[in-house]
Amino acid sequence: MPKVLAFIETVDSSGVIQKQEKVPILSSIVKREGKRAVDTAQVTVSGDFTAEQKYNLRYLQDIADLSSLKGIWNFQHSGRDEAGFEIFDNEVGTPTYVLESATGKFKNRYVVNYDGSSDYLEYVNPTEAHPSLSPNVLDFTGQFDIYIWFKRITGESSNSEHCLFSKWDTAGAGNGIEIFYKVLGTTDDEIIVRDRTAGVTGSDITYVNNSGDHHGSFTAWSLVRVHRDNTGTLHISVGGTNVPIALTEMTTSSVSGDLDNTENLLFGKDKAGGSFTKARVAQTRVYSGGTLSDSDAAKIYGERPQFFTQKLYGTVWKVDDKINHKTLHVKGKGKLFLDILVDSKENASGIWADPAATWELTTRTVNLLENQDADNIIHDMVRSADTDYRIISNITSETVYKFIAEGKLGVLIRILNFIEGGDVDFFTYPHKVMILETAGSLVVNQEFIHGERGVTIAADKKDDTKLINDITIVGTNLPIKFHESQMAVGDSQGAAGLVFDLTHNPIGGLRVDDTGVLLNQIGDDPTTSPGAGEYQIDVENATLTLGTALTGVDTLDIEYEYEATNILTKKDDTNSKTEYGVYAKKLNVPQIRSVADIATEKGLETLATRFIALFKDVDKSYTVRIPTLVNSVREGNGVYIANPLKAYNFTTRTLIDQEGGTIAGTTSDLAIKSIEWRYPEAVTILKVGEFEFDYYETLGSIISDVDTVSSTTTKYKGAWK
Repeated sequence: MPKVLAFIETVDSSGVIQKQEKVPILSSIVKREGKRAVDTAQVTVSGDFTAEQKYNLRYLQDIADLSSLKGIWNFQHSGRDEAGFEIFDNEVGTPTYVLESATGKFKNRYVVNYDGSSDYLEYVNPTEAHPSLSPNVLDFTGQFDIYIWFKRITGESSNSEHCLFSKWDTAGAGNGIEIFYKVLGTTDDEIIVRDRTAGVTGSDITYVNNSGDHHGSFTAWSLVRVHRDNTGTLHISVGGTNVPIALTEMTTSSVSGDLDNTENLLFGKDKAGGSFTKARVAQTRVYSGGTLSDSDAAKIYGERPQFFTQKLYGTVWKVDDKINHKTLHVKGKGKLFLDILVDSKENASGIWADPAATWELTTRTVNLLENQDADNIIHDMVRSADTDYRIISNITSETVYKFIAEGKLGVLIRILNFIEGGDVDFFTYPHKVMILETAGSLVVNQEFIHGERGVTIAADKKDDTKLINDITIVGTNLPIKFHESQMAVGDSQGAAGLVFDLTHNPIGGLRVDDTGVLLNQIGDDPTTSPGAGEYQIDVENATLTLGTALTGVDTLDIEYEYEATNILTKKDDTNSKTEYGVYAKKLNVPQIRSVADIATEKGLETLATRFIALFKDVDKSYTVRIPTLVNSVREGNGVYIANPLKAYNFTTRTLIDQEGGTIAGTTSDLAIKSIEWRYPEAVTILKVGEFEFDYYETLGSIISDVDTVSSTTTKYKGAWK
C-alpha cells in the first residue's frame, strides 16, 4: 500500500508531455528548501524502467494509499488538483480562498469558500494534457471512494439542497453521481447521494446527521465519505467534531449500474445549475478503480491535514544507471524558473501599466519601475516568466521608489523581500502557486519534543558566518531606460517650441517621435543647427532642439537611456559591534535606484536597515528529526520545539533549547526553513530557526548575480549614430 508514488512524464523536444506512467519507488530523498535553494529529489526505481534526462517527475506523498487516487484538492490558494493527472481548475465565479481562523482541525490553513449563489469550480478530463491516459480519469464504472471535508455557512433556509460534488450526464442514456448536503433544521442536516444509470435517476440515498444521533448540524467541520465497494453497495458515512468516521455510522444501498460519464466534474453546484453550495471546503479526494481501507479512511479523518500532496514536480537532470536499479536526480520546476533572466520587454503602450486593477504590470519597454508595490513587481516578473503561476501575497507590501527589473528572477525576488521586511518568505507549490508571507506567520500549533515518539532535536553549531553589523550598499550605474512626452501647446519650453528640457541627461538609446514620425539626430556641434525632421541633443544641459517647431496638439515622444548619480548608503549596529566585534560587508545592488526613503516609498536606506536587522545577531538553528513521514507542515510554518529536560513550560509555551537558554522570539514559534522526507526509512527532517549559511545563500547569490548586470559609469559626450 504505497504512501509515496512517482509519475514519470515523457516529453518531446519542445517539452510537451507525450506519455505519463506511474513508477513504484524503491527509495527516495525529497528536499523542499523554501526560499533558500532549488527543491530536489533523488528517486530510486527499478532498473528496467526507462528514464532519461529532461523527463518530468511528479512525487506524491500522503497519509493514505495512493494506488487508486485520481484527484486530490487541498485548496491552498487554488483549486488545482495534485494527484498528478493535471485536472486543473476552471473557476467560474472565482471562489475565494480564505484563511480558516477558527480553532479546530483546519486553523491557519486555507480553504475554498463558496458564496451559495455563483461560485463553483469546473474540471475537464485531461485528454489533451496526457494523450496516453484514458479519456476518463475519474472512472465510476466500478469501485470508487469520495471524501469531502466541509462546513456549511449559516443562513440557508430549511430544506435547501447544496451540491458539493457533481459528475452528472443529463443525456437520454446518461449516468452520474451527485452529492448534496441538505439543511433540515437548526440542529439537523442531511447528506444526499443521487445516482443516475442509463438515463434513470435512482432513489436518493440519504444520511441524516441529527443532533440526537451523531454530529448534528454541518456548521462544524465534517468529513463525508461516499464509496462503492466490490459488491456494488454504495455507502455513506460522516465523521464530525465529536464522532469519528466509522462503519457503524453508514447507510447503505445497492447501486449496481454504471455511474460513469464523460461530463466535466463540478464542485460547488449541480449539473442543472440550481443548487449552489454555501460552504467552506478544506479538501476533496476522489479514488476510482478501488477504495481505501477503513483504517486509511480513519487516518483521513483523524490525522492532521496536509498543505499539499504533490511534494515536488521537477525535471530529471541526471540518471545513475546501475545493474538492478536507477537513481533519478530531479530539480524542482518551481525553483528552476527563478533562474531565468528578467529584462525589459516590448508592448504597444511603451510604458508600465497600472497594476491596481489587474494585479499585473504587463510587459514593458522600460526596465525602471517607479512607485510600485514590491509584491506587484514580484507578481509581474513571475507571471512574465510563466503565465500559469498564481501569486498569493499575504504581506503588507512596501512601495519601492525606483527599481530596475533586470537580473535573475530569484535574486530580484530576494531583494524585494528584504525591502518588504527581511523576514518575508517565498515558496512555490508544485502546482504553480507562489506564496509570499512573513516567516512563521502561519503557526500550525504542532509540537516536536525531544525524546517523545522518537523525535530528536539538535541545536546546530552556532557561528558568525552570516553575521553583518556594518554594511555599505551601493547602487551602481546601470543605464535606465526612460520615456517622456512633450507638447507644444501650453508647454513651458522655448517660445518657438524648438527647445525642450529633458528630465535626465541622456547617454544612449535615443528615439524621438513627432506625432508618429521618427526624427533624425544630428551631431552636437553648436555651429550646426537641425533642419526639418531633425533634432539635436545637448547632453550636458539635458536639452533637445528641434529643426521645426511643434504646432497645435503635436506630441513629441522621447525615449532614451540615462545614468543615475552614484548612490551609496551605510548602516551599522553599535550593540552588535560591541558584543561580536566589527563584521563589515559591501553589497552592490544596482536594481535599487534611490538612497533615502522618499515619503512612504523605499530605497537603499530601507534595504540596509533590514539587512542589519536580519544579520546583526548570531541566530540559532535547530534540526528536528521525526521517525515518520510528516505531511502536516510546510516551509514557512511556525512550529513549537523543545527539550523537556530543560524546563519546558507547556502552559505558556516558553521554549527552552538544549543548552538551557530561551530561544529568541519563541513565545510562540520558530519558522520551518526546509523539509526533507526519506523513504522507506519514513523519516522527516526539519530545519527550523535560521541557517548559519543564510548569508551565502541569499546575500552571496545576490552579489554574484548583480555582478552579471553591473556596468561601469560611461558618460557620453557626443552624438548617437
